[in-house]
Amino acid sequence: MLQASFLTKSFLFLGFSFEDANFDQIFRLVRRMRGRALRPHFALLRKPDGPLALFRHRLNDLQQVGIRVAVVDDHAAIEPLMRQLVVRCRPTHLFISGSPAGPRPEESGDTYLSAELDEGLAEFASLLGASLVQHEINMSAAGKFGAQAGYEFLNRLQVRGDYEAKRFTRLRRSKPEPLSEPSQRRGSIVFEGSTGGELRTVAFANVRAILAVGGGLGVSQEIALANEQGLGVIPVAKFGGAAFDEWSRIESDFNSYRLGGLPVPRDLFLQLRDGADHESAHAASRLSAQALYLEGST
Repeated sequence: MLQASFLTKSFLFLGFSFEDANFDQIFRLVRRMRGRALRPHFALLRKPDGPLALFRHRLNDLQQVGIRVAVVDDHAAIEPLMRQLVVRCRPTHLFISGSPAGPRPEESGDTYLSAELDEGLAEFASLLGASLVQHEINMSAAGKFGAQAGYEFLNRLQVRGDYEAKRFTRLRRSKPEPLSEPSQRRGSIVFEGSTGGELRTVAFANVRAILAVGGGLGVSQEIALANEQGLGVIPVAKFGGAAFDEWSRIESDFNSYRLGGLPVPRDLFLQLRDGADHESAHAASRLSAQALYLEGST
């Protein structure tokens, strides 16, 4: 069973010394199968403290049987890598988090207030939705900003004949009261939870990245939750608020900033703060595609 699994499935080896006799037999079999396509396998190994010659031979030997090894300097690096792997295996969904900057009346961790958008923020939401349609992105949102971006996204898909309801999901709290605007007969809608915290838990269970614009406490909590889960965060800083604070934090250690496991082009990052509206929307859509691990996004 082990041999059949190794030949037909992909393994990820963690904390494994490769000194097991059963795997020695399998590796001998694989070496006799040279020229036949092998399933790809992966391993995380810590670089030894001593001489590296023997270690390099081991890496080469593992490569010969189809095991690609990622070398880490310390075991502490494994947990962040595993969090990235979990995110990478989620659907290609982007969560849109946005609202006017600053606090609002009665704002608390149990609410999910959605303040009215001013003209500038509403126009940017439409620009953002129009720009995101260039990529094979699926979106979800709970607030008015994200809804405006999502519905514009669907409008553009419909115009070019690519409309699919699953491409945008509007998340609403489950409450015994009529729906507030914006709410359109397109896309998908999910009712979950009665508090902002419950809604965020549902929203973040199936996304790879979030795009944050402006914002007060709610957006700040969503950014913090995204960072905790290892999601990609794209902060559009030009409207201030929580997104600006996150942009500034990233800027202070920019060389460590990664989206989709790759470094971020600095010109696109700067446009999130300094670009004209259409430039910022374009940069945000490009970086969102990268954060979702979409091919050809960089």
